[in-house]
Amino acid sequence: MGPALVEPVTAPPVEVTRRVTHMPTLTFSIPTLDMATHMRSLYISAEVEGITMNNIMVDTRATVNVVTTHTMRILCIPRSMIQTTSLTVKNFTGKFSRTQGLLFLRVKVGPASRVYTFFAVECASSYSTILGRDWIYRSFCVPSSMHQELMI
Repeated sequence: MGPALVEPVTAPPVEVTRRVTHMPTLTFSIPTLDMATHMRSLYISAEVEGITMNNIMVDTRATVNVVTTHTMRILCIPRSMIQTTSLTVKNFTGKFSRTQGLLFLRVKVGPASRVYTFFAVECASSYSTILGRDWIYRSFCVPSSMHQELMI
């Protein structure tokens, strides 16, 4: 007896469909000479824990969100709310400094409201918080320091 012949199995034809979703197009205006020559960071106002805060810096170079202990006092958030961590961050001078820890804060910008992780730092600064790439990506927003605008 020879080897058994096996009939090849053919799968039924599969219909391949491509779903195309039309996304709204985000556009910024053509930059003016004034826009192209300023060196300002992008600062916004937002609700943090239900309180409107100004001087919130949107920083595409920052990996994490940062809140100062001064801002925590304004928001009436006790230090006991900070969860300790051994994370160090690189500050604007290029030196590493240890964070006080992390905490979770609700941030509302426009219609979008969500809870984000912030690292608390003890420092003197011109900003109340820094919204870094964590916030930018999770909020699906497009910041433009040149235009001084934030599209959500």
